This record gives sequence, structure tokens and C-alpha cells, in this order.
Amino acid sequence: MRPEQKIEEDSATKIYNELGVPSIKLEMRHDSGWPDRLFLLRKGRYLLMEFKQPGEDLDPRQVYIHKFLKENEYDVVICRSVGEAYQEVQARLGTPRLPKAGRQVSAGARGRRVVPRAGPG
Repeated sequence: MRPEQKIEEDSATKIYNELGVPSIKLEMRHDSGWPDRLFLLRKGRYLLMEFKQPGEDLDPRQVYIHKFLKENEYDVVICRSVGEAYQEVQARLGTPRLPKAGRQVSAGARGRRVVPRAGPG
């Protein structure tokens, strides 16, 4: 297994287990240069991610494809570590997900309403 494959697999596992975000491995056998993985974010959003080992650059075909994607407003990033991939996904989710043990909202919190105070007048 190549080092970037390990980074990719470990990233996909961590992101799914901790953030609940599934991903799809993109295997373009006859058309190289496309990102490695598609992360399916919430509310119909997505993130295309290319994995590289530290110090490794995109090859010319990848540069061309990434440029095309960015020019057409696709969200694509390059990650060189599990932590970097995790941060990219988490940043696009907006707020961190509650741990499984803390996902329930207390009964009192569900019934609260904000009532504006009367202003001077």
C-alpha cells in the first residue's frame, strides 16, 4: 500500500466515525487525474479530496483537472495527512457534531421560547 493510500483510508474512516460523513472512492481507471475521494457533506454539499504524501506534488494531469474543477466552482482540496483531511471536512460542516452520548436534547431545552421584551414606547 502506498503512503497516500493509507492516509486516504485512515482519513475516510476517521471522518465517517467521528463526523458521520460518508465518502466514495473515485476510481477512474481509464481517465487519471481526478481527485481520490468524494465526501458527501450535509444538505447536498460535497467535497472532492486528493490525497498526497507529504512533499509530493500533483502530476501535470492532476493540475489540469484541479484547475478545471476550481474554475467551475467545484470544491476540491489536496490533503497530506489525516488531520488535514479531517479539518477540511469539519470546516465545511460549520459546527462540530455532538458525541453519540450527548446527542439527546434535554426536555427543558426543547420547550424554551425566546420572547422579545417590549421596547420603550
